[in-house]
Order: sequence, then C-alpha cells, then structure tokens
Amino acid sequence: MELHPFFWPDHKKLLFLKDASDRLEIEKPTAAIVTRYEKDEAGPKILQGRDWTKVLDKELVEDLGKYRKYNGATVRDLLRVIRNKSHHYRDLAPQVRKLLGTMPEGFLRYFLVKFPHLFIVTYAFIKRECAREPAFQSYFAGQESR
Repeated sequence: MELHPFFWPDHKKLLFLKDASDRLEIEKPTAAIVTRYEKDEAGPKILQGRDWTKVLDKELVEDLGKYRKYNGATVRDLLRVIRNKSHHYRDLAPQVRKLLGTMPEGFLRYFLVKFPHLFIVTYAFIKRECAREPAFQSYFAGQESR
C-alpha cells in the first residue's frame, strides 16, 4: 500500500516538485494545463494573490536574478526556483545555503513553511492531470487517478 504523500520522505517530495516543474515548464504559459494549474488550482490556493518574490527572503530573491528571469505571479516559476536552486545548491552563496537549510529536509521546509499548500495542491493537480504519464507513474503506482 502506498503512503499518502503527506508521509513521503522529504527527498521524494522534493523530487516530485522538481518533476512537476519539469512537466509544466515544457508547456507554453498559455497552454490549457498551465492555465488550469495557475488560475484554477495553484495560484488561488498557494499564492493567494501574493507575489512569491515578496514572501521569499531578500538574499534568495537577489540570487535569483543572476541566472534567469522569474515571474513572481506564477507558481510555475516558483516551482522552477525550487528545481533550479536544488540542482545548483552547492553553487549558492554560503548565506543563501544557510537560509535554505540542509538538503533535502531544510531546503524543502523553507519553501513549505512559506507556501504551506504548495506540495499538496501540486500533488493533487498532477495526480488528476498527469498520473498516467511515464514521469509520474512511480508516484501513483497502485492508485486510481480520479
């Protein structure tokens, strides 16, 4: 029996968010799946009308602009930050690494404390929309997609 995602270990939760980011990133911003995620699901429940760059610590936000532009109004870009910063964790300035905490526990906790609904809303959306896709089958093995 598969554990409820709330009980997944931190490394699996982080991997799931990175996989979700990769899935949403391949789509155009106007694609139906992105629109459903941003407008119907993630935006209202996760961001609640906030710009996520105003929620993150200043040191992290300043580090973001060095490599790519992010839109603080989209959860898709927040997921991309999580993906990119986890992949390049060792390259981060020591003060940013300290802020984010250890990998994966502290790192994941940093984002989930600031955005408590991020993981479960993204999980529910991906389960409904993408569970049968090869990249997500291992997360939903033995579960019916409703």
